[in-house]
Amino acid sequence: LGSADRFVGFAISIATMQLSKSAFMSDPRTITALRIAFSLSMLLQLAAAAYMRRRILAKNDKTVLRHKPEASLFNTGDTEEVETTVCDYDMAENNKMVKTILIQSVVLFIVHAKWHVTQPLFIQSFGFLRQLLFSPLYRTHIYGAKIIRPFEENMLFEAQPQDSSAAAEVEPEMTPSEKRKKKED
Repeated sequence: LGSADRFVGFAISIATMQLSKSAFMSDPRTITALRIAFSLSMLLQLAAAAYMRRRILAKNDKTVLRHKPEASLFNTGDTEEVETTVCDYDMAENNKMVKTILIQSVVLFIVHAKWHVTQPLFIQSFGFLRQLLFSPLYRTHIYGAKIIRPFEENMLFEAQPQDSSAAAEVEPEMTPSEKRKKKED
């Protein structure tokens, strides 16, 4: 989604980091409140993911979608385009989001329990707001916005990509030396 997402994420991180340096962060009541806020944030995200899952299955959009799968640690070669339906793509993205939430929760719980660090709990308690504003899944299935799939192609407050068929017909502009070389051939 571009620069707006990065700016809001940066602003939330900086604001929460500055607040977490305050003296009240070591107060046991504050720590308990942070634990509750973090737990509620994670539960709200999981509830939203369950709601979106129901919406995705209810729509059952069988529109065919072609996309290149995301590069992964184990898949380093060039991958061909994959053909899937919008419903399957959205379900895969939703499942990926749920896995991220669960792994993040476990890791932060371990870090907090072992080293008594409260700053990540505080930051992640507000990370849900960023998801609500900018996640393509939320924007599509909660707010009803029409979002381009694959989600990586969405641009908010940036130059919109050209139509791929029109972009294929346009030749890149050549430098004068390239033009001379082409004439010689």
